[in-house]
Amino acid sequence: MNPSSTIGGTSGAPKPHLDSSPYSGLYQTGAGGVGMSLNAQDYFELNPLNLLLGFKPVQPFTLVSIAGSPFTTGSNPFFVAVSPDGAHVFVANYGGSTLSVFARNAVTGFLTEVVGSPFLTGANVHSVAVSPDGAHVFAANYGDSTLSVFALNAVTGFLTQVVGSPFPTGGGAFFVAVSPDGAHVFVANYGGSTL
Repeated sequence: MNPSSTIGGTSGAPKPHLDSSPYSGLYQTGAGGVGMSLNAQDYFELNPLNLLLGFKPVQPFTLVSIAGSPFTTGSNPFFVAVSPDGAHVFVANYGGSTLSVFARNAVTGFLTEVVGSPFLTGANVHSVAVSPDGAHVFAANYGDSTLSVFALNAVTGFLTQVVGSPFPTGGGAFFVAVSPDGAHVFVANYGGSTL
C-alpha cells in the first residue's frame, strides 16, 4: 500500500469491524493483531507476510498509510502493543521467538527499529504487554510456557531481561496483561486453561 492509499467504508476494502468508535473502519487483512497509539493518533496492524502496517486517521472511517509503511518485523508476527507514552511499538514474533521494537515518531508515526532489535524471548512468543509506567515489557511464550520480563529503556527502546527471566507459567502461555496500577501481571494459559 502506498502512503497516499486510504482504507475506508467506501474504498472497496474488506468489511469493517463494527463498533461505536469514530474510527471503526479497521479491516481484517489476515492480521494477528492490531494496536493503537496514545490518543488514537496511529493504528498498527500485523499481516502474515512479516510486516507491520501503520495508519493515521484523517477523518472518521478513513485511514492513510504512514510514510514508510509497511515495516518489516520478525518471523510470524502475532501481537502488537504500543507503550503508554506512544514512543515505542512492540511486536511479538511467534515464529522467531523474538520481540521487534520500534521507536515511533510522535508527529509522523514513522517507525525506526531500535538498536538490538529483535530481542530474544522464550519459545513462540504469543503476546506482549507494557506496564502502565512504561518501565517493563512482558512477553507470554506459548512454546515453553514461560513469561519473559524486560526492563525498557524509555529513551532508546532497548530491552534488558530482568534477573530470573523467563519465569515459568501454566501450560501454553497465551496472553499477558498488566493491572492498571502495575502491581500484578496476569498470564492466560491456553494449554492448562488456567490463569
